[in-house]
Amino acid sequence: MEALVDNRIYVTLGYYSVGTFSGETKAFLYLISGDDVKRKEVANIEGHPLGVRLPLDINEKYVAVAYYLHDEIGNERNGVCVFTSGRLIKIACKEFGEWERPINVKLEGNIVYVQTTNGVRAYKILSLW
Repeated sequence: MEALVDNRIYVTLGYYSVGTFSGETKAFLYLISGDDVKRKEVANIEGHPLGVRLPLDINEKYVAVAYYLHDEIGNERNGVCVFTSGRLIKIACKEFGEWERPINVKLEGNIVYVQTTNGVRAYKILSLW
């Protein structure tokens, strides 16, 4: 996914990272501003990716990234993470219950709405930033 705000580009990317004896699927949030690139890990899961979905939404203060990661050995992680928009400081993450997969995410002020396969969840962002 990709979004643009104030000449800053936000991109989410999931990929398979090979280690010495095993590998894992990692999900990252990137912030591209001119020649500067920042990267923060959102979530990870062991094994090869069979499914990865990383919808995001941004406003002037926050970036919300919902994540769905599923590997070939049956592991699955689902949830949402919130970062500051400028420096990508991770404020908080919330994992969802088993088989509750995110479909979309929306930020309105300091509220994060996540549409999942089980309905819509809302979270208030409490932050010093």
